[in-house]
Amino acid sequence: MRTWRFAGETYQCPVVLTIDRLRGRWKTNILWFIWTGTNRFNGICAALPQVQRGVIARQLRSLERDGLLYRTVICEKPLHIEYQLSELGESLAPLVASLAAWGEEHGTPQSLDTPSA
Repeated sequence: MRTWRFAGETYQCPVVLTIDRLRGRWKTNILWFIWTGTNRFNGICAALPQVQRGVIARQLRSLERDGLLYRTVICEKPLHIEYQLSELGESLAPLVASLAAWGEEHGTPQSLDTPSA
């Protein structure tokens, strides 16, 4: 039987390996925002106002630990943190784009000021 290793873990299925990298309610959102240009911590928090900052910070640390993001501290006043996709993170871009395309095709568009049903 073939197995795959990543981050010190062994997987029996490559799909599970991939899902484990993206597991976490907000990871795909965070990857999408960074991929589309929102790369500062405060910008990511503003894009996900329903999510506590601590939750976003944990998800970002996990993505960084898995090698999907680079974190840069900019020592200006005020101090800020920027994230960018690593080469490994960029390799997920087609997958995230496919997820977005599926959602656009099968979801019903709403403007932000329209109450949801």
